[in-house]
Amino acid sequence: CEEVEGLASTHPAVADAKLVAMPDPIFGERGCIYLVARPGHRAPSVTDLAEFLVGKGLAKFKCPERIELIDAFPLTRVGKVDKPAMRTMITEKLQVESAQAEKARPR
Repeated sequence: CEEVEGLASTHPAVADAKLVAMPDPIFGERGCIYLVARPGHRAPSVTDLAEFLVGKGLAKFKCPERIELIDAFPLTRVGKVDKPAMRTMITEKLQVESAQAEKARPR
């Protein structure tokens, strides 16, 4: 995680980055990176970020497969970044997206 977060944070549009695992029905889990964008910049797409990270020497299989933009990371009561909360956030979001896709699927 630290390697990916550190390299992603060097992207010109990224102020800070935190990587968490998100559930995946095939592989068990995949990488989701939460980004805080620099003011006045548009956050990179998954493809753009992957190209940037690979260009910095990161192995392609380590690249996150989803980006979530966030204004600030959730914190624990002692002021540390709350990664379990971010994992819960992405899990819940994926469940909502799955339910919406199921409703939209033709019968």
